[in-house]
Amino acid sequence: MPRLKAELFASVYVSPFPYTKQTASILTAGKSLILQNHVLVRELDYGALSKMIDHFVQSDLEVITKWWKYQDPGMVFPGGESLDSLRRRVRNFISQMVDRHALENILVISHRSTVAMVSLLANDLTNEHFFSSENWPKQGSVNLLTITPAGHTSGFELSI
Repeated sequence: MPRLKAELFASVYVSPFPYTKQTASILTAGKSLILQNHVLVRELDYGALSKMIDHFVQSDLEVITKWWKYQDPGMVFPGGESLDSLRRRVRNFISQMVDRHALENILVISHRSTVAMVSLLANDLTNEHFFSSENWPKQGSVNLLTITPAGHTSGFELSI
């Protein structure tokens, strides 16, 4: 984190969760940056399955990966959202950032599911790869994302 504290950021975006705001406050201490809540970078809403998913993700990623492979990627978690919805949400956020912050560094404090979806988008992978270990970030990890505008019709290119 010392490296991040030395970086200059045009803006800081955080999901509307207390611990993301706390992390952002630590990283931006002494800087004149306003933390901007952004709902598009919130955690995937697992709905009624939230506690079960948290348990699996923390204890045995392979179990949930096997379970997930047999599910429809468009499946909506009961009372929650689908991976298709998460994909649209993350892609929308990235598009907004490309429009607002061309050639600027921004800091985004988010969640593992959001970062995993960014990885899928960057590597042009389908939702079926969502829970694979190579796309699922380690808890508390820092990930550098480079967004390159790719023209008016094609949107953007991502690399992690």
